[in-house]
Amino acid sequence: MKFENALPEGFQEKAEAEIGKTRERKAPCAKFGRKTDGATPMSKVEESFCEWAEKRGFRILAKEPLALHTGGGVYTPDFLVATEDGVALVEVKSENPLPNEQRAIFAFKDASLRNPQVEFWWARQAGGSFDVRVWRGGECESR
Repeated sequence: MKFENALPEGFQEKAEAEIGKTRERKAPCAKFGRKTDGATPMSKVEESFCEWAEKRGFRILAKEPLALHTGGGVYTPDFLVATEDGVALVEVKSENPLPNEQRAIFAFKDASLRNPQVEFWWARQAGGSFDVRVWRGGECESR
């Protein structure tokens, strides 16, 4: 699968390598349950998102796949996900907003604005499912 410059510079090769690895795994999310490749272990909300995404045919390619520079520092999305149209960088949040979530929202929106070629998902847990908002170029498109 080629992303045709859908990802920030220098990351396309890594994503393509991850796709090759996930084809070999029966349960792509299984490898993310422990600390691997510098990524932090998954939270229960992230585990739920993985299960939700895989049941819908999305493939989790990488956890904490890259660091994007933003106006306020560095933003690290939770997942890189293969979609029908290419890939998405995903931020997963629990049903209850955290006190410092405004900072995450700012970094997420800024990363989306600075990388308009990339689809970003803000995935908020909602009961046993997820409410996913798609962002591109700093603008929210509903999903």
